[in-house]
Amino acid sequence: MDAILLRTKAGYEVGYLIHFEGCISNRAMLKYMTDGMLLQEFLTEPDLAMYVALIVDKAHEWTLSMNILFVLL
Repeated sequence: MDAILLRTKAGYEVGYLIHFEGCISNRAMLKYMTDGMLLQEFLTEPDLAMYVALIVDKAHEWTLSMNILFVLL
């Protein structure tokens, strides 16, 4: 899968993490992940110091994991 606008392969500069699959490198500057995966990131690094910014999408979907994320953030 090619990211046409960035002219890069998926996972190199822009990566993703979902429940059973991920495609991301150490050089990735943008990481898309599900709310469940972000909760798992909290387990390894509770202050999320590796991130400069977080954008929470689908915040209107009130799930247990989204509620926990809002409390932690």
